[in-house]
Amino acid sequence: MTDVPKKTRRTKTPQEAAAAAGLEGLQLIGADDLAALLGRSPRTVRVDASRNPGNLPPRFHVPGTRKLAWRVVDVRRWSESTAAEARVKAAAAKALYEREQQAARTASLRVKSVKLPPPTAWPSEPDDE
Repeated sequence: MTDVPKKTRRTKTPQEAAAAAGLEGLQLIGADDLAALLGRSPRTVRVDASRNPGNLPPRFHVPGTRKLAWRVVDVRRWSESTAAEARVKAAAAKALYEREQQAARTASLRVKSVKLPPPTAWPSEPDDE
């Protein structure tokens, strides 16, 4: 029996798939590259692409393929807008924290009210005669 080499199916990179579809010149990255940029695992990026696409930049569909691909331009824009949004949220959280701290300081300086007995229990005032 002779050893017949198995056919290996080499998957195309998003760039190669785009070129095959007639979309030369697009700068595309795949799930592995996007995962490296975002500091996530490639598996997380693939799962998020289908289950939670709002956590990722907008996906670019290469016609005739099922490849996950993102345009570099879209990734940059998404990254910048996400960073700006995070800065706004951080500033709002800081302002809220400072207001709460100021309110706590003010509350600790207030004199606590003393509960007085009802007026019937007060001693009567001496009459000035």
